[in-house]
Amino acid sequence: MKRLLGKFLGIMLTVAIVMTLIPAMVVSAASDDARPFKVGGYYLDGETIDFGEDGYLVAFYGADISAVKITGKHAINITETISRTDDLIVEAVIDHDENQKIGFCTYSYFTEEVAFWFMYYEGDDYVFLTAVPLAEAIGSRFADDVDALPGVDDLTLEDADDVKALREMYNDFNDEEKSYVSDTALNGLAARETQINKLMAGKIIDSIDALPLPEFITLDDEDAINGLFDEIDELPDEVLELIPEDELKKLDDAKEALDKFKNEMKEVEEVIALIKALPEADEVTLEDVEEVYDARAAYDVLTKRQQSFVDDDSTKKLDEVYLATEKLWLEYFIDFADDLLDDYGDIMSDDVKAALEDSVKAGKLLLAEDADTTISEINEATDAVYYALWDADDELSDIYVFTEGAESSWTKGSKDPFKFRIVQCGLEDDAYDSFLNAGSKVLVDGEVVDAKYLTAEKGSVIITIIPEFLETLSVGEHTVTINFDNSVTLTTKLTVNAPTAVPATGENISYLAFAGASLILLAGCAYVLRKRVTVEK
Repeated sequence: MKRLLGKFLGIMLTVAIVMTLIPAMVVSAASDDARPFKVGGYYLDGETIDFGEDGYLVAFYGADISAVKITGKHAINITETISRTDDLIVEAVIDHDENQKIGFCTYSYFTEEVAFWFMYYEGDDYVFLTAVPLAEAIGSRFADDVDALPGVDDLTLEDADDVKALREMYNDFNDEEKSYVSDTALNGLAARETQINKLMAGKIIDSIDALPLPEFITLDDEDAINGLFDEIDELPDEVLELIPEDELKKLDDAKEALDKFKNEMKEVEEVIALIKALPEADEVTLEDVEEVYDARAAYDVLTKRQQSFVDDDSTKKLDEVYLATEKLWLEYFIDFADDLLDDYGDIMSDDVKAALEDSVKAGKLLLAEDADTTISEINEATDAVYYALWDADDELSDIYVFTEGAESSWTKGSKDPFKFRIVQCGLEDDAYDSFLNAGSKVLVDGEVVDAKYLTAEKGSVIITIIPEFLETLSVGEHTVTINFDNSVTLTTKLTVNAPTAVPATGENISYLAFAGASLILLAGCAYVLRKRVTVEK
């Protein structure tokens, strides 16, 4: 107990010496604003306190700092982070030049100008440490903080905040405090800042290089691309300058590719919507042709990459509906070919008739192989029937036939006019226009009938000769010739009977074969113009 009391009295003696040397500081420390402080859990308030065998450090200092450089007979360096608490107790490991350790370090209120320490440690030795200006202490401590950072080559981005904090600390120093910061410390900080900038730039460059090539950019890359732009926007100029222009262009290209991909995905979604709106394959009809071909054309316009984003179910449905539609076309033209053969097969040339018959037979066989039929096979068969129909039409279009009035008679005294109905064979019936184009001429026994005695109307062409002219003809057989375009003529006999004669009814060729002629022409045009819209990639 006496020994401890002696130690305590020794400390008090040292404090008295310091007070003598630096009266201004003592005044501040002893002022009304001063608060007692404690060491090792005890308040140092003038009472005799037994600190046991523990060494302790009592510190007085000024300004708003957490540690300062200690100078004097024995230099002391604080090796762990020290922070103040409400009761001003901090435990820290402190080394001096003899590598002895003192377990407690406590800070009290201090002046704004100077700092000094005195300490006691085992061995009954008292060491008085010289007081130093706070500005110098702050500058010296700043240098220690810089040195405490990892070396330039050992820095990582995890050290960026520490480096930034030191720069902000320095910027907050007043001019006097800055004057005590050595060039070595500033250069060391600048070198570390440069390295951190390089690391930050390198991180951005690596992230850009990790992006896919523009042609492979998808929505999966959107967050990474947008995140890089956000990071770059926050970079200081000195970091941005370290990123090469070609790297920034890569990022711009990636963003452009992303925007393009989004637009392409909208097109994909539109195609999928068109496909979903189609009827199922077993319900499709030729009334759905426009919608089917629109969906097919929209799909074919897509790039291969876009097509890969169309789901399998939609692709399968499109193929099935399109195949069903092509089969309907084949069936449609086969039906017309059958009708054409039934009605005009006996007046077709052998080659044209054989080609039409063969194409129809092949098409029917293909339709019977339902499970194994492909779109290309159906298209080839449809083309074969279609073009055989056109060849037959080319041949038949120069053939005109009477469907009413051929080899007939008219009886004098009748008030009824005489009518001829004529159709043009083949797929397109232009008999009316052809008659007009040829001058609307009707000849009886080689003489042109005056137009005032004639009327012509569509259907295909219906030519009516009025009784006033017929009464001028003698009783007996007369030759009637009707002119058409392309120097085609059609001739028949008209017998004029005496008033008491029984009128002949005449034989009419069935008109049923021609009822759908204009329809097949229109359908054929639609088939040529709309079928299988394929866009070359």
